[in-house]
Amino acid sequence: MRKSDWRDFHEKYHSTSYLRKIDRSHAPLRLMISEEASKVGKSILDVGCLSCIDYPIHQNSNLDYTGVDVAPKFLAHAKKLYPGIDARLGDILDLPFHDLSFDTAYSKDVVEMLPPGEWKQAVKELWRVSRKLMMIAFCEPPWDAPTNHSITRRGKLICWVNRYNKPDFVEYLKALPCLVSLEVREPIKSLTGRDLALYIVRKKNG
Repeated sequence: MRKSDWRDFHEKYHSTSYLRKIDRSHAPLRLMISEEASKVGKSILDVGCLSCIDYPIHQNSNLDYTGVDVAPKFLAHAKKLYPGIDARLGDILDLPFHDLSFDTAYSKDVVEMLPPGEWKQAVKELWRVSRKLMMIAFCEPPWDAPTNHSITRRGKLICWVNRYNKPDFVEYLKALPCLVSLEVREPIKSLTGRDLALYIVRKKNG
């Protein structure tokens, strides 16, 4: 889905509190992201933040948080919950920031929701705006099988759910410029027993 598709999808089908309760089951993953970010610097960018669900965890880690999402309704709700929060409208395929703007940039459960063929641009943008660390978390982790795509349809709107080919995904990450190291942590168990994955990519810049 492109930015306008996601915006319309959320506007029509999701409340402003979307995933605020169920996403707590991903607490081990969210804590891991915050802990890794705190090791490399102070600033962190959360791409696909919804209503800035992760903000309290990063605040506890004394990180300077910025959230980005395509849906204005979520950002407005975040600003009501957390007055003064830096929550901005933006698209993972064209992030509204200069190069090397954040010590850490990450996305969670976003890359696998893009239309087939667009994940490389998403990775490029996360890498571009990060100074030291990029993290990509999956609720549908890449697997050692041919790429799998499926579509959820609601009326005229659709939602992609992708299972990327793991060797291809890893190969692309390893070819990123200024790469220091790549670490894959999986499976990470959610509190509901679901297998998640976190790709931690460290960078020379900074």
